[in-house]
Amino acid sequence: PRFQPLRPRLALYAVAIAIVAGIMLFGLSTRATVDLSILRERNPTFVRLSDGSIRNAYTVKVQNHNNAARTFRLSVDGPKNLDVKVVGTSETFDVDGDKLRAIRVLLTVPASSITAESMPVTFKVSDQKSHEATASNSVFLSDGVTQ
Repeated sequence: PRFQPLRPRLALYAVAIAIVAGIMLFGLSTRATVDLSILRERNPTFVRLSDGSIRNAYTVKVQNHNNAARTFRLSVDGPKNLDVKVVGTSETFDVDGDKLRAIRVLLTVPASSITAESMPVTFKVSDQKSHEATASNSVFLSDGVTQ
């Protein structure tokens, strides 16, 4: 038996490893540097305020995948006359590098603007410096009855 340093199986393994490494590098170089997830409070699903308006509560989780701290701005698109209140901070907030920050958001819609039991809402966060942005959809729930 003769020693062969380059066998067909060895070349096949080297090509397979190179392909997998290339896919991993592509994935890492094109990944988003910010993630956004929205969790709507389930209990209670909505609250009717004394003036007849409806309020929903959400937990907005923003994950910063950069090593440096970044400043983000939260905006919400939804029903007409939507009032956005960020609890404990403002609509502009900092997230440390490689950290996740959870923010509680209260959305209030006047009774006159309620058109359905479930209305679409879009949350968007954007980096103040790089203008990188991401959005996530949710729903605004009510009883559908206007007063």
